[in-house]
Amino acid sequence: MEHETDADDLSDQHHELSSSSSDEGPQYRLPAGYAAALGGMARRAQEEVESHQLDDHVQSNESTFAEMERLRAYADDQRRIREDEEAAEAQWLAEGSNGAEAAEAVEVSLFSACCGDHQRDVKEPDALQRLNDELRGQADAAAGPWLPLESNPEVFTTFAHRIGLSKQWAFEDVLGIDPELLSAMFPVDSKPVAAVILLFPCTKSIYMARRREAGRLCDNVGRVADDRVFHLEQVSSFGNACGTIAAVHAVTNAAVSLDAGVPVAQFKAETQNSSRTDRGHALLTTSALKAESDSAAAHHAAQTACPDRDGPDLDHHYCAFVPIVMSSGATHVVELDGTKICAVDHGPLPAGASFVQAAAHVVQAAFMSVEPGSIEFSLMALCPAL
Repeated sequence: MEHETDADDLSDQHHELSSSSSDEGPQYRLPAGYAAALGGMARRAQEEVESHQLDDHVQSNESTFAEMERLRAYADDQRRIREDEEAAEAQWLAEGSNGAEAAEAVEVSLFSACCGDHQRDVKEPDALQRLNDELRGQADAAAGPWLPLESNPEVFTTFAHRIGLSKQWAFEDVLGIDPELLSAMFPVDSKPVAAVILLFPCTKSIYMARRREAGRLCDNVGRVADDRVFHLEQVSSFGNACGTIAAVHAVTNAAVSLDAGVPVAQFKAETQNSSRTDRGHALLTTSALKAESDSAAAHHAAQTACPDRDGPDLDHHYCAFVPIVMSSGATHVVELDGTKICAVDHGPLPAGASFVQAAAHVVQAAFMSVEPGSIEFSLMALCPAL
């Protein structure tokens, strides 16, 4: 990988991207459905470029190179998007395809361009979409799926305490993502946030955004080294228990103390050298953690009826964000999702920003902006219990 690129070169690339399309996306004379799909994809990709400006994040030479490579990758993705759009347009005109078919062709070709040698996976749906579809098709659960945790801080706190989190820590609702509000809710000096858990809707737009991200992860853009985090896979036999996975990710990766003999610390120690998939299967058969998860799911604080074990998918998913110190010494916002192939590096904390502010910015840019009209997002913060 070459690093002999300066910020001016990246600025020129960004200018080229900015001048090549309007805020409404590429302007082709295509059917409305096709044009809208292309416009939305291009607009979200462009917003992703602009949200990762180098001068907002540079804190060291290493992070400089990392951000330059990130921007280079986004710029390359944008050029490939334009090339694929032009190819798809030509194919549509030649074959008389309808707009929906052409839009799907662009989605597949875009994922192909991003994934390089991983083109064998191009026609497969996003891993989360595939998991949800599989769960919907299950008449029962062979290994006994885990019950889902409601997006309720008391429920998550109960589960975390039962598996070994100190009672000095608890989950709280995050009431908004405005930086000033977050500063007031979570003062860094007295109430620092150790982790954030996000609940988001599983929509077509979210799935498409995840596929684009998967392409970048295939090219090692945004991947976090396995030895930096404790990441486990949500295998399908878990059922709807993505909340449990997110809670385990938060507790095992956050800077919180765990006693050596508690269930989650024992599980982490026993699987520290295992693969993410093996950790997922190991968690599935760890009876102590499963019992505490099911007990928390049925907690009296839950506002919805405890769902059946073979119940339908809830069309929402949890992931966790934690602050991880990289080899450069800089603290990065890292996403942990049991349905992604690795932990995702969302870059270093901007100068003067707290972790919760930086995590909220990532949530807004990478999730909420994909579904701007949705109110089905929910955030919880792991912080000192005052």
